[in-house]
Amino acid sequence: MNPRLREVRAQPLARGGEKGVVLTDPLGVSDRAIFVAQALTPLLALLDGSRDRGTIRAGFELRTGIPLSASTLEGVLDQLDSALLLDSERFAQAYRAAVESFRQAPCRPPVLAGKCCPENAAELTAWLQSHLAETGGDNSEGDRQVCGLISPHIDFARGGTVYGRVWGQAAASAREAELMVILGTDHIGREGGITLTRQQYQTPWGIVPTDGA
Repeated sequence: MNPRLREVRAQPLARGGEKGVVLTDPLGVSDRAIFVAQALTPLLALLDGSRDRGTIRAGFELRTGIPLSASTLEGVLDQLDSALLLDSERFAQAYRAAVESFRQAPCRPPVLAGKCCPENAAELTAWLQSHLAETGGDNSEGDRQVCGLISPHIDFARGGTVYGRVWGQAAASAREAELMVILGTDHIGREGGITLTRQQYQTPWGIVPTDGA
Protein backbone atom coordinates (compact mmCIF):
# COMPACT_ATOMS: atom_id res chain seq x y z
CA MET A 1 0.00 0.00 0.00
CA ASN A 2 1.41 3.38 -1.00
CA PRO A 3 1.88 5.82 1.91
CA ARG A 4 -0.94 8.34 2.20
CA LEU A 5 -1.05 11.17 4.72
CA ARG A 6 -4.43 11.71 6.33
CA GLU A 7 -6.08 15.11 6.56
CA VAL A 8 -4.03 16.53 9.40
CA ARG A 9 -3.65 19.88 11.13
CA ALA A 10 -0.29 21.51 10.33
CA GLN A 11 1.10 24.46 12.28
CA PRO A 12 4.47 26.15 11.79
CA LEU A 13 6.87 25.90 14.71
CA ALA A 14 10.44 26.88 15.54
CA ARG A 15 11.96 24.41 17.99
CA GLY A 16 15.43 25.10 19.38
CA GLY A 17 16.25 27.27 16.39
CA GLU A 18 14.99 24.63 13.95
CA LYS A 19 11.96 25.55 11.85
CA GLY A 20 9.33 23.10 10.71
CA VAL A 21 5.69 22.12 11.11
CA VAL A 22 3.83 20.23 13.82
CA LEU A 23 1.26 17.71 12.60
CA THR A 24 -1.69 16.74 14.80
CA ASP A 25 -4.88 14.76 14.31
CA PRO A 26 -7.98 17.00 13.98
CA LEU A 27 -10.22 13.98 14.70
CA GLY A 28 -8.54 13.41 18.03
CA VAL A 29 -8.07 9.68 17.42
CA SER A 30 -4.40 10.28 18.13
CA ASP A 31 -3.17 12.62 20.86
CA ARG A 32 0.39 12.66 19.52
CA ALA A 33 2.09 15.53 17.69
CA ILE A 34 4.84 14.99 15.12
CA PHE A 35 7.45 17.65 14.34
CA VAL A 36 8.69 17.65 10.73
CA ALA A 37 11.80 19.70 10.05
CA GLN A 38 11.50 22.36 7.35
CA ALA A 39 13.92 20.50 5.05
CA LEU A 40 11.58 17.49 5.02
CA THR A 41 8.24 19.31 4.64
CA PRO A 42 8.20 18.91 0.80
CA LEU A 43 7.95 15.19 1.50
CA LEU A 44 4.46 15.59 2.97
CA ALA A 45 2.96 16.71 -0.36
CA LEU A 46 4.23 13.51 -1.96
CA LEU A 47 2.38 11.28 0.49
CA ASP A 48 -0.90 11.26 -1.44
CA GLY A 49 -1.23 7.51 -1.95
CA SER A 50 -0.33 7.62 -5.65
CA ARG A 51 3.41 6.99 -5.20
CA ASP A 52 5.44 4.06 -3.94
CA ARG A 53 8.51 4.61 -1.80
CA GLY A 54 10.93 4.74 -4.71
CA THR A 55 8.84 7.34 -6.53
CA ILE A 56 8.52 9.39 -3.34
CA ARG A 57 12.29 9.48 -2.90
CA ALA A 58 12.83 10.44 -6.55
CA GLY A 59 10.15 13.13 -6.37
CA PHE A 60 11.63 14.61 -3.22
CA GLU A 61 15.08 14.83 -4.80
CA LEU A 62 13.68 16.45 -7.96
CA ARG A 63 11.83 19.06 -5.90
CA THR A 64 14.58 19.87 -3.42
CA GLY A 65 17.85 18.70 -4.93
CA ILE A 66 18.48 16.86 -1.65
CA PRO A 67 19.01 13.07 -1.64
CA LEU A 68 16.59 11.17 0.57
CA SER A 69 17.80 7.82 1.85
CA ALA A 70 15.48 4.85 2.17
CA SER A 71 16.17 4.69 5.92
CA THR A 72 15.25 8.37 6.42
CA LEU A 73 12.02 7.91 4.50
CA GLU A 74 11.12 4.81 6.49
CA GLY A 75 11.87 6.65 9.72
CA VAL A 76 9.49 9.47 8.81
CA LEU A 77 6.78 7.04 7.69
CA ASP A 78 7.14 4.98 10.88
CA GLN A 79 6.72 8.10 13.03
CA LEU A 80 3.68 9.25 11.08
CA ASP A 81 2.10 5.80 11.21
CA SER A 82 2.77 5.33 14.92
CA ALA A 83 1.04 8.68 15.51
CA LEU A 84 -1.91 7.44 13.40
CA LEU A 85 -1.41 10.21 10.85
CA LEU A 86 -1.18 7.88 7.84
CA ASP A 87 -4.23 6.35 6.19
CA SER A 88 -3.18 2.85 7.17
CA GLU A 89 -4.60 -0.28 8.75
CA ARG A 90 -3.17 0.85 12.09
CA PHE A 91 -5.23 4.04 11.89
CA ALA A 92 -8.31 2.13 10.67
CA GLN A 93 -8.20 -0.15 13.72
CA ALA A 94 -7.71 2.79 16.09
CA TYR A 95 -10.57 4.69 14.44
CA ARG A 96 -12.95 1.73 14.74
CA ALA A 97 -12.02 1.33 18.40
CA ALA A 98 -12.57 5.06 19.08
CA VAL A 99 -15.98 5.04 17.38
CA GLU A 100 -17.08 1.96 19.29
CA SER A 101 -15.88 3.45 22.58
CA PHE A 102 -17.82 6.65 21.87
CA ARG A 103 -20.99 4.74 21.02
CA GLN A 104 -20.80 2.57 24.11
CA ALA A 105 -20.12 5.46 26.50
CA PRO A 106 -23.11 6.41 28.69
CA CYS A 107 -22.73 10.10 27.79
CA ARG A 108 -20.62 12.56 25.85
CA PRO A 109 -18.15 14.37 28.14
CA PRO A 110 -17.61 18.13 27.82
CA VAL A 111 -14.40 18.59 25.85
CA LEU A 112 -13.67 22.19 26.85
CA ALA A 113 -14.69 22.17 30.51
CA GLY A 114 -11.73 23.34 32.52
CA LYS A 115 -10.18 24.92 29.44
CA CYS A 116 -12.56 27.56 28.05
CA CYS A 117 -14.88 27.58 31.05
CA PRO A 118 -14.89 26.31 34.66
CA GLU A 119 -15.62 22.60 35.14
CA ASN A 120 -16.96 23.06 38.66
CA ALA A 121 -20.76 23.54 38.62
CA ALA A 122 -20.84 26.34 41.20
CA GLU A 123 -17.97 28.21 39.59
CA LEU A 124 -19.52 27.84 36.14
CA THR A 125 -22.88 29.14 37.38
CA ALA A 126 -21.26 32.19 38.95
CA TRP A 127 -19.18 32.80 35.85
CA LEU A 128 -22.17 32.70 33.50
CA GLN A 129 -24.24 34.83 35.86
CA SER A 130 -21.47 37.44 35.76
CA HIS A 131 -21.93 37.72 31.99
CA LEU A 132 -25.67 38.17 32.46
CA ALA A 133 -25.05 40.82 35.11
CA GLU A 134 -22.87 42.81 32.70
CA THR A 135 -25.93 43.35 30.52
CA GLY A 136 -28.55 43.82 33.21
CA GLY A 137 -29.31 40.18 33.98
CA ASP A 138 -32.58 38.56 32.92
CA ASN A 139 -34.05 41.19 30.63
CA SER A 140 -36.77 39.17 28.93
CA GLU A 141 -39.37 41.50 27.50
CA GLY A 142 -42.83 40.87 28.90
CA ASP A 143 -44.67 37.78 27.70
CA ARG A 144 -42.83 37.62 24.39
CA GLN A 145 -42.02 34.01 23.51
CA VAL A 146 -38.64 33.37 21.95
CA CYS A 147 -38.78 30.43 19.53
CA GLY A 148 -35.21 30.56 18.30
CA LEU A 149 -31.89 32.15 19.16
CA ILE A 150 -28.80 32.89 17.11
CA SER A 151 -25.84 32.84 19.46
CA PRO A 152 -22.20 33.64 18.65
CA HIS A 153 -19.82 30.77 17.98
CA ILE A 154 -16.91 31.94 20.09
CA ASP A 155 -15.35 31.24 23.48
CA PHE A 156 -16.93 32.82 26.56
CA ALA A 157 -13.84 34.86 27.41
CA ARG A 158 -14.28 36.94 24.25
CA GLY A 159 -18.00 36.60 23.63
CA GLY A 160 -19.36 36.54 27.17
CA THR A 161 -20.95 39.98 27.00
CA VAL A 162 -22.79 39.12 23.79
CA TYR A 163 -23.88 35.77 25.22
CA GLY A 164 -25.24 37.56 28.27
CA ARG A 165 -27.18 40.07 26.18
CA VAL A 166 -28.66 37.43 23.87
CA TRP A 167 -29.50 34.77 26.44
CA GLY A 168 -30.76 37.37 28.90
CA GLN A 169 -33.53 38.21 26.44
CA ALA A 170 -34.40 34.53 26.02
CA ALA A 171 -34.10 33.50 29.69
CA ALA A 172 -37.83 33.13 30.40
CA SER A 173 -38.51 31.13 27.24
CA ALA A 174 -35.47 28.93 27.83
CA ARG A 175 -36.68 28.02 31.32
CA GLU A 176 -40.10 27.05 30.01
CA ALA A 177 -38.89 25.04 27.01
CA GLU A 178 -39.53 21.28 27.07
CA LEU A 179 -37.36 20.55 24.02
CA MET A 180 -34.41 22.38 22.56
CA VAL A 181 -33.01 21.77 19.08
CA ILE A 182 -29.36 22.83 19.03
CA LEU A 183 -27.59 23.46 15.73
CA GLY A 184 -23.85 23.82 16.23
CA THR A 185 -20.78 24.25 14.08
CA ASP A 186 -19.24 20.93 13.05
CA HIS A 187 -15.54 21.66 12.65
CA ILE A 188 -14.48 18.22 11.45
CA GLY A 189 -17.54 16.72 9.80
CA ARG A 190 -17.90 16.05 6.11
CA GLU A 191 -18.39 19.10 3.93
CA GLY A 192 -22.04 19.95 3.44
CA GLY A 193 -23.19 17.26 5.84
CA ILE A 194 -25.13 17.25 9.09
CA THR A 195 -23.84 15.10 11.94
CA LEU A 196 -26.46 13.79 14.37
CA THR A 197 -25.83 12.00 17.66
CA ARG A 198 -27.85 9.79 19.98
CA GLN A 199 -25.42 10.53 22.80
CA GLN A 200 -26.52 12.17 26.02
CA TYR A 201 -24.54 15.30 26.95
CA GLN A 202 -22.67 15.49 30.23
CA THR A 203 -22.36 18.96 31.78
CA PRO A 204 -20.95 20.22 35.08
CA TRP A 205 -24.56 20.31 36.34
CA GLY A 206 -25.42 16.78 35.26
CA ILE A 207 -26.47 14.90 32.13
CA VAL A 208 -28.70 16.57 29.54
CA PRO A 209 -30.71 13.77 27.86
CA THR A 210 -30.98 13.58 24.09
CA ASP A 211 -34.50 12.92 22.78
CA GLY A 212 -33.76 9.90 20.59
CA ALA A 213 -37.30 9.72 19.26
